[in-house]
Amino acid sequence: MQKKTLSTLFLVSGAVLVLVLCVVMGLLAHRHQMHKNLFRAAEEAFQKGDYDLAKNTLTAFLRVDPNHEKAWEYLAEIFESSQQWEEAGAIWNRLVKLNVLNEEYLKRHILAMYRAHNFQQLNRVFSNLSDEKRNEYKEIDALTQFIVNPMEEKTNLRIAGLPKESDTLRLIQAMKQNGPAEELAFLETVPDPVIQVEALLLNAYLAEVKEHQLKRAEECYRKASEINPEKCLPPLGKFLFRHIRYKDAKEVYEKLHLAMMSDENIANYAEILFFLKENEELAKLEQKIPRRIRASLPLRAYIQSLQAYMEHDSQNMVKNYRVAQMDRSTPVGLLLSYAVAVESSDLPLMSKVLTQWKQTKLFQEKLASILPQMRTAVETAMNEKKLEDAARLGVLFLEVSPPEPLAWRAVIQDQAERGTLSDKLIQEAIKRFPQEELYRKQALELALRRRNKDQILSGYDQLIAVSKEPASEYYRKILFLEYQGLKQEADAELKKLLEKEKSLVAAKHALAFGLHTGNQEALHFAENYPELADIVKFEQERRNGDVDKAIQFLRDTPIEQALSHERQEDRELLFPLAVYLALAHVTDRAVKIYTDLIPYMGNNPTVELNLSEIYADAGQFELALKYAADALQKAPSSNIVKIVYALRCADKEDYAQALTYLPDNVSDENLKTILINCLEKSIADAFEKQRFATCRTYLQRLQRLQPQNPIVQEYLEKLNKR
Repeated sequence: MQKKTLSTLFLVSGAVLVLVLCVVMGLLAHRHQMHKNLFRAAEEAFQKGDYDLAKNTLTAFLRVDPNHEKAWEYLAEIFESSQQWEEAGAIWNRLVKLNVLNEEYLKRHILAMYRAHNFQQLNRVFSNLSDEKRNEYKEIDALTQFIVNPMEEKTNLRIAGLPKESDTLRLIQAMKQNGPAEELAFLETVPDPVIQVEALLLNAYLAEVKEHQLKRAEECYRKASEINPEKCLPPLGKFLFRHIRYKDAKEVYEKLHLAMMSDENIANYAEILFFLKENEELAKLEQKIPRRIRASLPLRAYIQSLQAYMEHDSQNMVKNYRVAQMDRSTPVGLLLSYAVAVESSDLPLMSKVLTQWKQTKLFQEKLASILPQMRTAVETAMNEKKLEDAARLGVLFLEVSPPEPLAWRAVIQDQAERGTLSDKLIQEAIKRFPQEELYRKQALELALRRRNKDQILSGYDQLIAVSKEPASEYYRKILFLEYQGLKQEADAELKKLLEKEKSLVAAKHALAFGLHTGNQEALHFAENYPELADIVKFEQERRNGDVDKAIQFLRDTPIEQALSHERQEDRELLFPLAVYLALAHVTDRAVKIYTDLIPYMGNNPTVELNLSEIYADAGQFELALKYAADALQKAPSSNIVKIVYALRCADKEDYAQALTYLPDNVSDENLKTILINCLEKSIADAFEKQRFATCRTYLQRLQRLQPQNPIVQEYLEKLNKR
């Protein structure tokens, strides 16, 4: 019974298997028949000339059978019929790889690449052929080598092998000579379409760039496009785009397939749509660009930035522009860049755009709207101490009329800061802004640097004429004459000041001059002002020789309280008062004055040096060293500052640091004593720490100063014993 059951099971299983096999074989046979029918349908459509149907059918067929030679042949010929030579050449190349013995495939590939003007691909093909095989395509090979490798010796040999009446040879010679026009006109009518196209493109280039005959250039581009649309429509579109014929350029770009367009042409097309305000078309174009290709990301971001600009979406405009990083110097590209620069306060970008705009009519047309944005940007940059950025933008507006004060100020302040300010520029600024004090002060600074006495005095006179506080300029002129040793001239200017200026400011300057030089007339002038009476009284007591009485008056009377460190004329009085207070040991008031003056002293270290001395006398060596270090930072090359810093280090028993700044050739005996003491201490310390080379260096310095110093003998013996 069990055997019978097993037999039945095997019988049923076998029947099912046979049935499945029959079904599968039937399906395969049906599929094979359908595939054959698909090829026949494609072949029939091809023979009838229905190339669109044939192409679609062949494409479907080749997905299943990718090595079917005849199908590829039909597809290549379909592309050739529509002058899509690149696609045709790629298919003939595939057929060459499928069947290397079929020489017709190679020939068709070479001819298709030639018609596509793909000379790079042709160069790769010819480099793999024997000389005998290359000679079969002598003219194509010679033109290819001339375009790809024009300077190689082999190229000249191939050109020399061409017949003298060869159209290819005439084209090569025309390319070498950039014409002449009659030769190009002849080549445009030869039977070879490739030579025609190359001649037309060369003629178009010469007409546009060299001769500026735009009408003839356009005719040549259009003729070339009729012969080879795939090759020549893009340059025609670029030509029309360059000359801002956007509607005509749009018609050309619409004839091109997106996949066959370069990124530059797609960007051109996007800007055309932006300019023509075709928002929906611009959005469609962005959607058509492949999203998974990383190389397309900048292009898509650029188009999205254009869209955001149209929609007044500033945030996305700036964000996408930064992602795109496309440097477009086209009118629309510059317009977008400028909008981004204004929105993001990007001064370098704004300067870059305006530099390019300045060469065009657009700059003058948009000047009225640009100026307020420039002023805001420059003012912001100057407030943020970005003088270089402000000047780079401001320099573009120096020639506008009426003159832009902020632009001139930014450029002059930047150049003055960097020490590159020219006399020519500052004189031009004075000419344009005759009442502007800043420029006359800068001119005076230049004259002072050059030590040109006549220019300096003239500069002071000009400043006095325009200054809101002429007394201050009089005072500076008086000081200059005093420093030059021209006492009579200085006194004469002081008289002018006292006669012409009756203000408190003039009185303070006169008093400062009196304190500095002892001029009695200046003191008498100042004592008429209640705010200055106490200072005059102190100075008179001091000059009368009653020093104790003067010091007591100084201690008892806060004569500095009527002055403010925020005013220049007051600072000129506060500094000598601080010196007197320090000498009178009224250190708290002296320190307060000095500390308030520090922010106004620039790189002058005098205040820090005085504070260092005050704290050293008081035994506060930490503070004394701090202010000495501050002075050294301000004036690192000053010998006086170095010595004071060294003395403060010695006070802190940092003898090695002190020796770094103390010179050996000191004439002051007290300073020499300190130097010797520092050397003696440092020698002992270096020997103890086993820094023997340093110890010898210190010994040599000490030996030059005091050859008989017992420390020298002692440590030389110790070092020699080692």
